[in-house]
Amino acid sequence: MHEPLTAAEYKAIAETIELPTNAFIDGSFRPANAGKTFPDDEPGDGRIVGRDCGM
Repeated sequence: MHEPLTAAEYKAIAETIELPTNAFIDGSFRPANAGKTFPDDEPGDGRIVGRDCGM
């Protein structure tokens, strides 16, 4: 068996993951009509974790 990952190892992996920033509409990710996005912050510490579609 492998040893479990440490919290630091999980954090390093999580920082490399890129999530879609487009809206999921009718079965696919699509950009906002205006092409704008806005920052999505982590409420626990205020850091920006991504960008969301604007309207």
